[in-house]
Amino acid sequence: MRGRELTVGIIGDRALPVIEIIAKHELFDYECKYTPGMAEEFEAKLTPELGAALQDAALRAHRALKLG
Repeated sequence: MRGRELTVGIIGDRALPVIEIIAKHELFDYECKYTPGMAEEFEAKLTPELGAALQDAALRAHRALKLG
């Protein structure tokens, strides 16, 4: 499968750094998320512009879903 698994956490009204997840399976599934050693998570290496765009999208989704 092609592509990268990226996630952006939100605390309050602030986006955290973009994190990249590398799963041991083809997909980042339940087992990979909750079994120690089944996934690596680290700050994603992105251009500043792409990182900011992803953080902005995460904040907009958070607000649109009224999660904060």
